[in-house]
Amino acid sequence: MTGRVAVLIPCRDEEAVLPRKIRNTLSLEFPDGGPHAVLVVDDHSRDGALAAAFARVTALARRPDVEVRLLRSRRPPGKTGALAEGLEAARGFDAVLITDADVLLEPDALPRLLERLAAPGVGLVTGEQRFAERIGEEGPEGEADTLYDRLTRRVRRWESRRGSVFSVHGECLALRASDGLAPEPGIPADDLDLALAARRKGLGVVYAEGARFHEVRPSGWRARGAQRLRRARSFVDFVLRRWSALRDRRLPAGDRLALLLYFLAPFAASALFLGGAAAWALVLASGPGPLGWFLLGLSAGALLAFRSGRDLSLRLLAIARALLERALGLRAGDRWVPAH
Repeated sequence: MTGRVAVLIPCRDEEAVLPRKIRNTLSLEFPDGGPHAVLVVDDHSRDGALAAAFARVTALARRPDVEVRLLRSRRPPGKTGALAEGLEAARGFDAVLITDADVLLEPDALPRLLERLAAPGVGLVTGEQRFAERIGEEGPEGEADTLYDRLTRRVRRWESRRGSVFSVHGECLALRASDGLAPEPGIPADDLDLALAARRKGLGVVYAEGARFHEVRPSGWRARGAQRLRRARSFVDFVLRRWSALRDRRLPAGDRLALLLYFLAPFAASALFLGGAAAWALVLASGPGPLGWFLLGLSAGALLAFRSGRDLSLRLLAIARALLERALGLRAGDRWVPAH
């Protein structure tokens, strides 16, 4: 796909990573036919530090075919407002790449995304997520992918063959400005909402294998737990808001069935996990005996010994907590907390 590209970077209080992000963006392989643009959208940052960091890096990092601009969101605080501000500014461009300030893209990620976006009927393209232990000035350092991450990449690859990837990455999404895709204001799962909006327009949602972006997995159990809970709250909020999509005749029957499975599977798995834990508690309360203690120790050891097992268990617990919070009347917002 050729033409003009706008790279949209919504951010809030991310002055620590913004210079690195701008330099990384200017190193991407843009197509011929510019001028292109990098649109940094300041979502109501608390002081002038982000603007100062932007000014410092743009004074040094320049590229003749790419204009770098800082926009201040005029909409209510929240990521969806910043996205709306950037998408409005990107009108007239042929393609838009949405990416977060705290991730780094590989140089060939953009042409890979645009190649998939150019296919007939495709409206949204998600990149390939890779986790790193840290990201320095030279790039990602140390692989931090889990078995869960590798399995979900396989699922996206399989879904992409039919043009209906469900779980897309808001950190790296390509779309056409002319399609008018936008998430609902205030919805925390903006990436899932963009994918649903594309399906409702009859557009395919696909995965660009090899269009890699690198993200740091938070260090420390508290930070990882907070990230899991934020994502669980966003997912639960999305399901409850978009449950009516299962009856939307604009969606093919296969898409509606896939949505039903995605909506229900995490909740069912969480219920089974909690039910199993409750059964073990009853066994312990009734006095399990030597064999019961052995089986309990064996299953607990197998679960805790493998990182992927711990990760999956904690994800299910986060979903269960998010459901309980919604039952108590608490709602998720669309503010985000930087992962750096």
